[in-house]
Amino acid sequence: MAEKRTSVGVIVGRFQVPKIGRGHDYVVTEVMKNHEEVCIVLGCSEAQLTQNNPLPDEVRALMLSNKYQPIINDRGLCEINGYLCKDLTILSLNDAPTDGAWSNDLDCLLGDIFPNENITLYGSRDSFASHYLGKHQVERLRHIHLQTGTQSRTGAATTIIDSPDFRSGIIYAAYHRWARVYPTVDIVVVKPKERLALLGQKDIDGDKFRFIGGFADPDDESYEDAAVRELREEAGKDIKTQHPTSLG
Repeated sequence: MAEKRTSVGVIVGRFQVPKIGRGHDYVVTEVMKNHEEVCIVLGCSEAQLTQNNPLPDEVRALMLSNKYQPIINDRGLCEINGYLCKDLTILSLNDAPTDGAWSNDLDCLLGDIFPNENITLYGSRDSFASHYLGKHQVERLRHIHLQTGTQSRTGAATTIIDSPDFRSGIIYAAYHRWARVYPTVDIVVVKPKERLALLGQKDIDGDKFRFIGGFADPDDESYEDAAVRELREEAGKDIKTQHPTSLG
């Protein structure tokens, strides 16, 4: 007699939110109603602690586990809500350069963990579903117009909370952020014939003479534009120069 294959519902998402909102909760609980085994695959970016990907996968996995594992363990609560789910697995999957490569990576990951199970992937209208090119069936759940992950992160980013947990989170992020390079520009303004160069002074440098310059801004279209902006900020908007030439 052939062994009965287990049905696995797979949710692919980033869950880059401070807490599970109604939209995410709807997706997870709907899948919990349809499958005895549920798997959540967390999308991961190599660029960590950015505005779009501020939470490491370990942090998101803990949030999801603490939210849904107690529900799954309470069989009476599951029966009341119609949840079939008896097991929750949380995995991580890195981004890939193409949809095809990412789809293949997802299929290989699921094949390693669930080699003999029937797998169905679940997503909503704006989810991974439109990018998936793999072999498994994809079910699109009803889209709920609620707060997006971006809106949730934006709200969290503008809220300061007086608590040890909040301060500990900031410290954790500071210790785990990747090394960053802050681009700067220095401008050499010269009058070749007179053999003159324009220099500046700042109090923080002990009034030492230096070339005019500063940090490049994200809004600068190029380092040359950054150089012109810094020059006008420090030497006056009326200064006239030719198009700057890079010496690097």
